[in-house]
Amino acid sequence: MKTIRTVLVAVFVSLVAAVAIAQPQAPEGADCRMPPPPPDGAERRMPPPPGPPPLEMIVIEHADELGLTDAQVQQIKNVADSARAEMEALHRAVFEAFQGGEREDFLAAERALRERQATLAATVLAVLTDEQWHALQQLLPPPPPPPPAPPER
Repeated sequence: MKTIRTVLVAVFVSLVAAVAIAQPQAPEGADCRMPPPPPDGAERRMPPPPGPPPLEMIVIEHADELGLTDAQVQQIKNVADSARAEMEALHRAVFEAFQGGEREDFLAAERALRERQATLAATVLAVLTDEQWHALQQLLPPPPPPPPAPPER
């Protein structure tokens, strides 16, 4: 019994040592501390996480689960392909308006993008049957709840 325990301890110690040795090491003289804060007191911001994939990609990815025919998949692919260049241009316009435009330019670009996204979603959903729509509802998470109302003054 002691032999088995001794062997198990030896194996455990060997594994821990192997893991420690396998860890990447910083080059000699490298400064491993956090980078200095940005100049002028500016905050370091992480980019926002990517949003959910477009509806057309979700529908195509789950075509078998939804029971889509080959014709439906092709129709949705055609809709997505035809909208791709316009969507990229709208995304670019939002980015550029945010970076250097006026507030009204940004809001207009954002509104145009959202309207086109809604139109594209409506076109994709029109391809689905009622049964496929209900299957898609079961597949997707529900939309987030609305934000709470502001407190009354």
